[in-house]
Amino acid sequence: KYKSESNIESKVRNVRFQGELLKFKVVKPLVIFSCLQAFIDDFAYQNIELACNLLEVGGRFLYRTKTTHERTKNMLNTMMRLKNAKNLDSRLDTMVENAYYLCRPPERSARAQRKQRPAVQEYIRHLLFSKLSKSTLEFVKKQLRKLDWKENESYLIKCLLKVQKMKYNQIYLLASLISGLTSYHSNLAVYVADDLLSEMRYLLQANEFSKQQRLLGLVKLLGELYSDLVVDSSIIFDTLYTFISCGSERSGYLPDSPSDFFRVRLVCSLLDTCGHYFDRGVPKKRLDLFLAHFQRYLLGKNSLTMDVEFTVSDTFESLRPDLKR
Repeated sequence: KYKSESNIESKVRNVRFQGELLKFKVVKPLVIFSCLQAFIDDFAYQNIELACNLLEVGGRFLYRTKTTHERTKNMLNTMMRLKNAKNLDSRLDTMVENAYYLCRPPERSARAQRKQRPAVQEYIRHLLFSKLSKSTLEFVKKQLRKLDWKENESYLIKCLLKVQKMKYNQIYLLASLISGLTSYHSNLAVYVADDLLSEMRYLLQANEFSKQQRLLGLVKLLGELYSDLVVDSSIIFDTLYTFISCGSERSGYLPDSPSDFFRVRLVCSLLDTCGHYFDRGVPKKRLDLFLAHFQRYLLGKNSLTMDVEFTVSDTFESLRPDLKR
């Protein structure tokens, strides 16, 4: 049945499904080895493609499992020998190599050297990224106050903005720490807010998927800084309007497509963090006006995905439960 040239797509789906079942221990390794052996015995054309697809999905699992490691290694070596012995076309040749190295990544010739930093910088990183917790907040603050401020302030600010090294639900600790240190160093709040907003503008302009998690963390930190009275409401509203207008032609930012909902998430993240404070007076009116603009922005999007729809609904329900959408 493997020699037939028809229904190759169906066969690929089947072997990949078997590979997934293997990882959940629904299919036994013996079944997978039997399939691989059949492909290797007639190592040509679509059998090569099927073997590679099977290894791409389940090969790494077999190679890393103690009981199947040796047999998997032997089969991989056999495949490489056959590849080198046969005159395969470039597509199949590349496919075999990719499957082999996916299962058995090449060992690094030398471990990447850890960046060498002065002891005081290592200590700052230790306090912020390892030591900081709800119970140690005061201790960390006291230790940071002991630093030579003129010499270490810029590096401390740089580390305070490395939100990607913190758990999302612990970013509030950074805001609390900044608020506490501002009592002793009044300029810290200005420098942090300035660098934070500059970094957010840069990430919005870059519009790179790999930077989205960092941007979400910075937005969370900004909201927490408002909660701790480090920044005022005008910064929050300016940021909110930037999110929904940064795709316009006049904004200077790259437009987001109708199917891109990331800026919707940014708005909801900031509002979920500090929006509940805007419940009276002028801030309440400003939030009501923004929510109207936000709904208009949403109308320009494609149908929201289910998770985004839930996120938006939760935000509106939390801030304005009686508002009709």
